[in-house]
Amino acid sequence: MGYKKKWTDQADGKLLALYEEIGEIINPLFIKNGEVDLSKLHKKGNLEYLLALLLNSKFVSSENKNVRSFGADDVIALKLEVEKNSVLKYWGKINWLSKPNGHKCFRWYQDPFYGLFKLENNKLKLVKGMFGDYDKNDLDGQYWIASEMNWMYDL
Repeated sequence: MGYKKKWTDQADGKLLALYEEIGEIINPLFIKNGEVDLSKLHKKGNLEYLLALLLNSKFVSSENKNVRSFGADDVIALKLEVEKNSVLKYWGKINWLSKPNGHKCFRWYQDPFYGLFKLENNKLKLVKGMFGDYDKNDLDGQYWIASEMNWMYDL
């Protein structure tokens, strides 16, 4: 029990630092509403990696043993959209390093991801994060972004 508490405390401490690092990349996007041109997003690779670390910190601190089995490598950004200069919607694909044995994906180690970030008082927070698709929709195109997803997990 002591190890879990130590991991949880470390994960919670890392969350704050990760939010700051992600904020350095994302916060400038809140200046303009609408879809973000990903080809002009500086440090896109850093954002995808840092988001995976943020999710991993949340997974580690989960009470659900199944959720603790997930380990994200990166969360590839497919579409980012800013609303009201305070909300950023993030659609992407999670590439897994590890996942529970019974977890089914479209591809062996890839799941859809939707995240909702909110900026308040210059502080960034992930207020909604969903991944996994019971229907195992084809993730090769981007049509799934506009479709109704049958999400498996909601953080």
